[in-house]
Amino acid sequence: MKPLLIIASLLLALNAFAQHQNGSIPPVFTPAKFNTKPNPLYFVNGQLVSGYGLGSLDPKLIDSIDVKHKDTIIDKKPYYGEIVITTKKEYVPKWITYNEIKLKYTNLKKEATLFMVDNNIVDENYKKCAVDENYILKIEASKIENKAEGLNLNIIRLITKTEENIRKSKEIMIR
Repeated sequence: MKPLLIIASLLLALNAFAQHQNGSIPPVFTPAKFNTKPNPLYFVNGQLVSGYGLGSLDPKLIDSIDVKHKDTIIDKKPYYGEIVITTKKEYVPKWITYNEIKLKYTNLKKEATLFMVDNNIVDENYKKCAVDENYILKIEASKIENKAEGLNLNIIRLITKTEENIRKSKEIMIR
């Protein structure tokens, strides 16, 4: 009886850890956007910033936040509402657009570029939306080339001065 129980347990364990039926890994499709409603517009001291650009603003320096419920269309893209943020008087953000970052800090001038802020892909207009240059901790630029796929893409990652990012930048990794 004991050998029969061991064999049955082994068969169940092998079945639980087996691969997909035809030996391939099933694909996982993720929708590009989970939210079907348009995003709001974000303004800081009158400057249009992307929602991801808000990560480049020190939250301790925010004086007030005003929410306006009105639909707006910019560059044929609908936006639901406006969020207007005012910073404290002693703080003056140094706004820089994503394209200006590319021109000022990298040698990637004309190639297609994807921006990320704290590992979030920025899907806004790189010519119009801005981030606070004072609150950028690090800029990382990398190039992806795949001639077989005809892919030539630059990725510029902006790491902001959040407490977590500052703590991670000070960690020493020993390998």
